[in-house]
Amino acid sequence: EYDVLELFLTRNHSHYLELQISPLKQTFALLVIEPRKTYEKIERLDLAFQVEHSANLFRVCADLAVSDIPGSSQHIQGNVHACLGPSDKRCFLGTNINSEEKVNFHRPDLFIPLGAIA
Repeated sequence: EYDVLELFLTRNHSHYLELQISPLKQTFALLVIEPRKTYEKIERLDLAFQVEHSANLFRVCADLAVSDIPGSSQHIQGNVHACLGPSDKRCFLGTNINSEEKVNFHRPDLFIPLGAIA
């Protein structure tokens, strides 16, 4: 009940999609225009996903329409993060986490190439 997978995806580096999926199959999505300042809640996404979990593992497989990823580039950039455990013992994992003491996933400057649209 504390864990969440977070995907940050863009095709242009100015706006990005933040998508959260929990082991309990809850989802939440934002279009982030300016990190931690300007964003819009996304009510509808063309999203299909499956969640598998056991005592020590949860796995998410998601299909998302390319048109829901902001931008027009043929190259997708972003980060994948996990927030695990209750707040007093929370653990953060990610593909490219900031080096400052406080965790901050909203860093488009740290987004990495995730793939190309065929």
